[in-house]
Amino acid sequence: MAVDIETLVAWRQTLSQDPDNQEVRTQLQQLLTESLMQVGEPARIIGICLLILCEIETGHRVQSGVFKGLQLHQSAFYWKLPMLLGTYEMELVPWIHEAMRTDYTAVINIGCGEGYYIAGMARQMSATTRFYAFDTSQEAQALCRETARINNVSERITTGGYCSPQMLQELVQNQRALVLIDCEGCEYDMLDPSLVPGLVNSDLIIECHDHQQPHQHITATLTNRFAATHRVESVRAGARDPNTMPLMDSMHDVLRWLSVCEFRGSVQNWLRLRTQQ
Repeated sequence: MAVDIETLVAWRQTLSQDPDNQEVRTQLQQLLTESLMQVGEPARIIGICLLILCEIETGHRVQSGVFKGLQLHQSAFYWKLPMLLGTYEMELVPWIHEAMRTDYTAVINIGCGEGYYIAGMARQMSATTRFYAFDTSQEAQALCRETARINNVSERITTGGYCSPQMLQELVQNQRALVLIDCEGCEYDMLDPSLVPGLVNSDLIIECHDHQQPHQHITATLTNRFAATHRVESVRAGARDPNTMPLMDSMHDVLRWLSVCEFRGSVQNWLRLRTQQ
């Protein structure tokens, strides 16, 4: 959509007089979306340059937060800068801290990605805890295994592809288990006690993908589904402040704020479910 400044001024004037004008609102939203897509590749190059510079400065190690000192994989350009800075999913830090102080016999990470959580937790939790990492992406599985290797926790982590409800049930039954899940919407079907009865006795930390499955109302549905058996807590994405990080002091404003961006499509919700059993 090609639009000049005069058109934008006219739209602005229209909305100042008629704020409910849906035609103009739709055109503005469409223009915003198309413009964002057009800057995608230049922004990607900027991000990679920034990432390379920060990798050199950090030695590929997480600089702060709950997983400070964790070594991250060096060979891929996945967006790990918030992880390196220690700001990634900061909302979960209190929950992760508490989980690592809990005597779990098993930690199951569905949607493990590059292994940030599973390796970070394995470094700090009891030697008797077993860790299971699943991801449908073979590249993610390979990254996770490498992250485990360079952090000396390979022998404690079992990796796999798709985790079915039946497999999850086998892992959580008769265990003091924590399920950490980020599976792009499959949590709606996977986390069902009628399919996985052992979840009733398990704790869960869930990334809820309401924006990907809006008709399912995932956060509300899972809250209601587990209300009788678990203490349910929720948290929404909050603020980050790159100006607290000395590593970023010499960077331009845009680069500092880019460094803590997680590029989410909408405001993120997470749930923590703690069993009452």
